[in-house]
Amino acid sequence: MKSPRRVAFDVLYKIETEESYSSIAVNKALKENNLNKLDSSFASAIIYGVLEKKITLDYVIRSFSSVRLKKIETKTLVILRMSVYQMLYMDKVPDNASVNEAVQLAKNLRLFKSSGFINGILRSISRAETKCDLSKIKDKTKLLSVKYSVPEDIIKLWLDSYGEKVTTHMLNSVDGRPPLYARVNTLLTDEDTLIENLREENIIAENTGLLCMPHDIDSLCNCLNIIIDKTFDRKRMQTNQQNYYTNSYSSVQLMKELETIYSNNEQIKNTHS
Repeated sequence: MKSPRRVAFDVLYKIETEESYSSIAVNKALKENNLNKLDSSFASAIIYGVLEKKITLDYVIRSFSSVRLKKIETKTLVILRMSVYQMLYMDKVPDNASVNEAVQLAKNLRLFKSSGFINGILRSISRAETKCDLSKIKDKTKLLSVKYSVPEDIIKLWLDSYGEKVTTHMLNSVDGRPPLYARVNTLLTDEDTLIENLREENIIAENTGLLCMPHDIDSLCNCLNIIIDKTFDRKRMQTNQQNYYTNSYSSVQLMKELETIYSNNEQIKNTHS
């Protein structure tokens, strides 16, 4: 059975070379390799993390490499991205482990010449006081691009359209994985009971209060009641618990509520006209 890092590598390499859809590639790889829950979560975190932070990771690699990024062999670059992501964003993974596992993965892939190159770059990054030094970037567009891992074209468009303050606020809003909100199925349970049941399965959830704008008594049952920890994996939940709520993003539900309010107001206007 493949290790979670090897599974993550295979998926990232496939996406890089074949432009595969990430969600399809991830689900297929996890199913085929039959990883346990912990390993599946670890592999998924690396895959989606590397894809999300690719611009930032490439900047760091470029800063410590004597070889231009375009000259680095694709498999070697994928391994470097995976390892740098772990070093920058996964606090529970020691740097030494990231380096050693990267070198071993390179050898397993018969990248013997690259293993020394990988080891050298990662050791240098590990020893650096600042792994991702943005102080050298003077151009505002490039700085925001590297910091938030968003293409420069998009940054430039936002800066020209909204200004720096609004652009920075938007970038902070989209940075990282969005929280998962859930609507409690009040026909089967209540939010306090659901939260407690989720905690018994080591899934963190908390009451957020009413996020929608209730316009009638029925809407109270449709509001977003709880927010679930970002690391939540629905597949690890007991099947019977899954009937007690439905997933949703807050923006989606709020738009539904606003649409209903608008529709009701239009009906009232037509009635009195």
